[in-house]
Amino acid sequence: MKTLLSLTILLIQINLIAQKTNIKNPYQPVKDALKLLKSDKDLKNASISFLATEISTGKTIAELNSNQGMIPASTQKLFTTATILELTGINYRFKTTIQYSGTIDTLTKTLKGNLIIQGGGDPTLGSRYFYKNQ
Repeated sequence: MKTLLSLTILLIQINLIAQKTNIKNPYQPVKDALKLLKSDKDLKNASISFLATEISTGKTIAELNSNQGMIPASTQKLFTTATILELTGINYRFKTTIQYSGTIDTLTKTLKGNLIIQGGGDPTLGSRYFYKNQ
């Protein structure tokens, strides 16, 4: 998730910089960033569809699976992620704890009570697909 958000922000920033500079192909940085996104091992099972066009001409600048139908995601996630990163910093790690209430019978090793899993808000739920971020 962090990689996807970072690359999305990177694409926007590169496009803004490229428009202000006098490069032979001002959209090459966007294409390069898209190649990086496509080759990211954390996203190998992700569904990605991307299309960037030049507003004045309608010319395609960069694309990846641009004809693939996608279920729209909530853009609210971008604001939530940005807020969490601002408040906790990039090195924060979510924690999930296992607790209990009641007593444990020392002879049978049986809990007479409740087992409590207290989630710490981990959005990946410990997914094996995000191994670099754990």
